[in-house]
Amino acid sequence: MTEIPKSLLLPPIVEAIAEIRFTPAPQISADSLLTGALHLKFKEQYSKMERTPFNQIPPQMRMADAELKFKPLVTLAGTNKVLLIGEHSLSIAFTAPYPGWTEFFSQISQVFNCANQSGAISVVDRISLKYVNFIPDGTLSAGLASTTISLSLGGVQIGYQPTHIRSEISSGTIVNVLQVLTGARLTLDPETTKTGVVIDIDTIQNGPFPDFWGQLQQHFEALHDSEKQQFFSLLPKPVIDRYEPKY
Repeated sequence: MTEIPKSLLLPPIVEAIAEIRFTPAPQISADSLLTGALHLKFKEQYSKMERTPFNQIPPQMRMADAELKFKPLVTLAGTNKVLLIGEHSLSIAFTAPYPGWTEFFSQISQVFNCANQSGAISVVDRISLKYVNFIPDGTLSAGLASTTISLSLGGVQIGYQPTHIRSEISSGTIVNVLQVLTGARLTLDPETTKTGVVIDIDTIQNGPFPDFWGQLQQHFEALHDSEKQQFFSLLPKPVIDRYEPKY
């Protein structure tokens, strides 16, 4: 197995999202209470507040739909980062350039602990850490050839053909929901578009979590370690070397 780097100087991450899903405290509007608490504490970092289109859907309809229930109703946006606040969920998302795990986790810890102190959350039911990576096609590798994935369909080896793969890989109580998309296009600016492979890994753990708040760091470190192992297992060493790994 390829040695796992401690970090990459030039990470291919285009988006990183940490989320908790929770049961709100009874007889309160969790999204309103969270919005007030987070805006008060982080208004200098996340100064732009907006309501999302999901706010227009009646609460009864949102609660009856398994997906809508966890959609954000309010966003607090800053530079390359945003908080997404719902009735049963809270997320923090960073977009490129990714600042590294130390800074990302620092924000996770501050935001989620503030949410806990607000009194809006009764029980944390699920946590997740999602990374979306973009690997540009190279001169010697493109499509699935940029990865360690080998796939054939009906005797035809899949390589450069546009392909979408989804799989769920369990490791103990943690599940990595993996999606790989070839032939993806990323627009860097109005004049520059690159084609490559998207590697999307959503690392999930369901509760119950005894003493979640006392062990918040351990829980997210475990998710981060699992995601790293999964991600680097999908890349051959020459591709990893493009991103200037540190071991």
